[in-house]
Amino acid sequence: GPACSRPRPAHTPNAGSAYVHAAYFIEPTEGAGVWYTHSMEQGTIWHQTIGVLYGDEPVTASIASARETVLVAYEHPGSGGTRLGVAISRQAGHTFAERLRVVRVSGTAREPRIALRDGRVALAWLEQPRSTGGATPDARARVQVGALR
Repeated sequence: GPACSRPRPAHTPNAGSAYVHAAYFIEPTEGAGVWYTHSMEQGTIWHQTIGVLYGDEPVTASIASARETVLVAYEHPGSGGTRLGVAISRQAGHTFAERLRVVRVSGTAREPRIALRDGRVALAWLEQPRSTGGATPDARARVQVGALR
């Protein structure tokens, strides 16, 4: 059915605590987009969901966390796959105060994967160059690494 075509949810446990973070694309009455929730009880109780980014285009998301910091990487809804963004929470996922556009391509950037450790962030994705009239170029994995300020 249509539910099966939805991108799979992203989730990650917070090492050394009972926290579990989840981000996913859904289309509730409040608006379609990437939504986030967390559990402080190892997934037995989930807190109210927070809209990370709104848009009607079904997109995939990835999540990483360390201590109070939670990062949600996502395909930018409505960009047709040309942009990836990252939302940053420094309050353990209770609010996402910063949203960065981190990748912009002329082809498509899909399947973001984010990791966070010791203040360093790694973002990986599949990039498909724009076709130039000939054969469709192969998608290639790309990665960007930086410090979280």
